[in-house]
Amino acid sequence: MPNTNNIFGFNLVELPRTGIKPFQLLQQYKNNKVSTISLLSELFPHHTLPLPAIKQQKTSNNISDKFKLNLNLEAKVKLFNGLYRKFANADASAKFSKEDEFVIVAEDAVIKEITSLNQLNNYINDAKLTPDLTNYEKPLKKGNIFIITSIITCKKFAILLANKNSLNMNAGTEIKDIASLQASVDISKIREKLIVHSGEEDLVMGFKAHKLRYDKKFWQSKDQAKYSLIPTDHIGVLRDEDLPVEALNTESGSIIFLDNEE
Repeated sequence: MPNTNNIFGFNLVELPRTGIKPFQLLQQYKNNKVSTISLLSELFPHHTLPLPAIKQQKTSNNISDKFKLNLNLEAKVKLFNGLYRKFANADASAKFSKEDEFVIVAEDAVIKEITSLNQLNNYINDAKLTPDLTNYEKPLKKGNIFIITSIITCKKFAILLANKNSLNMNAGTEIKDIASLQASVDISKIREKLIVHSGEEDLVMGFKAHKLRYDKKFWQSKDQAKYSLIPTDHIGVLRDEDLPVEALNTESGSIIFLDNEE
């Protein structure tokens, strides 16, 4: 079992979905909204340097404390109701309390992530922007384009919005899977605050993405712009976790995809 610290820093996908994968490019808008653009290799084609490989590993099942959502009651209710409509095909009618918190259990959750940010940076440094996609130069200049570098995916999960009075748990009780979660829930109190989903497709629960940096000095107007993940003035090779790269994140820790599947 890998160290659960590996999944700190992930953004929660407000409506878990398919179609999110490493090397995908996102454009960030105001608040917590993003849209998908293309794969990195489509915007920045390359014929010599390879992209880094993708590795995968299992993670701990109870991932609720790793997303660290910071939501007020109105936002919690809106988020939960959206999930309830999608996965329970109904509207939640339960009464919500400001003490209610999210508990997310993703059974057999898997992290898929690129193996080297350094190698990814080298690829971007040496690639050229596709001419027919130069309409993204403006959001690139503003720092609004990000590359997905890691995802959390699973087929079966439970989402619970409840306070401690609804959980029959002792101090030493551990939620290991959906069965143990349901055994710890007072169903009479929480019937319409519990979502359990099980399907054939892997749904992405969360992701990490890093900013695609644009560098072109005004006096270099005849030169091609430079692109990177790592600041161009950085010297030396560091481990991925120590690199000076900027990640996509929001105040709440959750993300809405404007092209979300319905």
